[in-house]
Amino acid sequence: MKKRISLNLHRNLIAIIVVLVFAGTLGVTMPPSDAHGSFGKKTGGVRQGGEKVFTKSSFPDEPIQIIKVKNKKRDIPVGGKFRDDDNEWLSGFTITVRNNSGMDITHLSFAILFPADKNQAESEFSYTYDFMWGLSPLSQHYKESRRLRPERVIKQNDKFDLTLSDAQYDHIQKVLSSLGYPSVREIGIWIDEVGFDDGTSWRGGRIMHPGDRSDKNRPPSGVGRIPRLSAVAAGRITNAATLRRNAEKQKAVKTLNVS
Repeated sequence: MKKRISLNLHRNLIAIIVVLVFAGTLGVTMPPSDAHGSFGKKTGGVRQGGEKVFTKSSFPDEPIQIIKVKNKKRDIPVGGKFRDDDNEWLSGFTITVRNNSGMDITHLSFAILFPADKNQAESEFSYTYDFMWGLSPLSQHYKESRRLRPERVIKQNDKFDLTLSDAQYDHIQKVLSSLGYPSVREIGIWIDEVGFDDGTSWRGGRIMHPGDRSDKNRPPSGVGRIPRLSAVAAGRITNAATLRRNAEKQKAVKTLNVS
């Protein structure tokens, strides 16, 4: 009897070893015991309080200067790494800028990129949120907005805080959750547009006038072009492979121009 039990235990042990080896061959990994399945919570090996990265891409001759970035709890280093809770570090996200343009500003627009690969998203689609204040001078409704809110300006050399509202934060969470983002570990931003009280607008390193062809959402070199998807309000979704291909194209063009 004892011999039969020992033989059964031996067979079970061999079966378990075979299963583990097979799973390792297929690249299967077991989730942690405390894993959950929604954005901002623990999931798929991405744990709370991990390392975060915040980067900024730049155009030449930007008319505003980012002097500080923070959330509700702390300052966020631009281009640096830090530690914070996965589900809280974008709450109260605030960008403080200084107007160095020499003109009064009536519109600001930042692009906030959530790269799918850097955030271990289940989907291959990245998401970009349009973080705006005021109405673009290139909009057909700009004159009416200025008539209704003539005091809505950032004076020359003044500082201004652009803060993500609770509604905007909730919107971003819902979109990222639908795309299978377990958490936000890395984001990137760039200045998309700055509008002035004379009706002109800065975009991508050049001044535009009403009626000019818009080149909105063109990111700086190396990021890749991110097309707008009208199905998602106030944001754009793009395939990660498209980002890489466009970045490679930009590098190739730059190399040709230099040579």
